[in-house]
Amino acid sequence: MKRLLVFSMVVAVLLAACGTSGSAPDLSNAAPGEKVTLSDLSTDFVPQAVVSYGTEPDLAFSSLELTRKGDNIQGRVDFIRQGQGDFTLVVYLTMADEVLIGYLDAGQKLTLNLPGGGVAFGVEGYELSGNDTGSIEFSVPAKIYGGFDVTGEKGTAFVFAVPGTVNPRSTLPGDQTDPDTYQANSNLLEMKFNF
Repeated sequence: MKRLLVFSMVVAVLLAACGTSGSAPDLSNAAPGEKVTLSDLSTDFVPQAVVSYGTEPDLAFSSLELTRKGDNIQGRVDFIRQGQGDFTLVVYLTMADEVLIGYLDAGQKLTLNLPGGGVAFGVEGYELSGNDTGSIEFSVPAKIYGGFDVTGEKGTAFVFAVPGTVNPRSTLPGDQTDPDTYQANSNLLEMKFNF
């Protein structure tokens, strides 16, 4: 039954992706359970890879949108949801010489910048519309004065979810314990950006 549900969620995501416009991002070709490298920048405390549906499947994402608005990167993603447990949305932006990572739950967010080292914590998280289906709107800082600035940067964005909530005292989101690989409870979305 679980395999049928995972297959149904993956098919729904692929069908939704096929119906989007030419400006929409491509879904990652990662199969459920496949490990995908997110960045080649070496770090001992932030994962550089993700396994889609590496834990109990809960969310299927589609239709990722990212836009630069002032000092922030605004995002939106559609979802189909199986359970009602807490989850952290991970927004992972890989650029030539740095990585910007946003961990967001329903009430707070933590932003990490590598290798620059900037860290920002905020009390506003994502906005969820709908329970079983709907969209998630979110924002991560594109610029922190005296910290980092991704203006003019181009690269690849990855979006996925992990179980649990944001821990402001940890570089691992939700219930994660492996500093090398995120274990997602969703599929993986991928798109190119130029801010």
